[in-house]
Amino acid sequence: MKFRRKTLPAEPIDEATERATAELDETLVPGEEADFEPPPPIGIVAPEWSLQRSARGAALWRHAEAMTVSAGERVEILALDRDADGRRFHRRDQWNVPAPDARFRVRRIAAGHGEAGFDELDRARLEGAVLDWVRERRPRLVHVLDLEAFGPGVLLALDAAQVPTVVTLSRVDELRAGSDPSRSAESVRAALSSVERIVVKSAADASVAEAAGAPRTRIRVMKPGTGGEIAILRAYASLYRMLAPREPAAV
Repeated sequence: MKFRRKTLPAEPIDEATERATAELDETLVPGEEADFEPPPPIGIVAPEWSLQRSARGAALWRHAEAMTVSAGERVEILALDRDADGRRFHRRDQWNVPAPDARFRVRRIAAGHGEAGFDELDRARLEGAVLDWVRERRPRLVHVLDLEAFGPGVLLALDAAQVPTVVTLSRVDELRAGSDPSRSAESVRAALSSVERIVVKSAADASVAEAAGAPRTRIRVMKPGTGGEIAILRAYASLYRMLAPREPAAV
């Protein structure tokens, strides 16, 4: 099916979410006068969505905005929401339009307030939530930002779904085995071997990742240097295009 573009209303974040979701669904609507197909999106799985209380949440926002504006990507996000009220694991879809040319959709999964952890059953539910999201959004590549919340099992789930995956390890201590069965040495090794690229911030972290089972040829060290965060985001955009090129538009 071909599509025509739909004008996006510039509504503030968190206002009239249900109406915005209905109006902006897929950001495109069917039409007979179409001259292009929408490119498959980039998916981002993140440990936290909170703009006001979390530096990671604010960084996620900048990541998505840079991909939509500078890299011209469609972006779909699935993130845990520590501020959400209501039952745990309840999901909420929300469009965000921070600028006329920037738009991305977030699926927020209620994760409970504070720093509550997840047991093996919780992680299985999270992996199921990720797979449901993948089936609905159909990303051509998924970037997992941290394993702190979702655990290594999410990488194996994405591999089973045949979705090319990149993982960023902001803290390599996530790779250490503990009481959580999902973080056994065998599970971590299998998970790291299932992804296309493992991104770390230093050569020392790369050594830790390799010792945990990450194939050396798939490890990439990305540190800000003089370019700061912008340089990292540009490197991510190039990596996405290399691993999962966008399909040419149909005319």
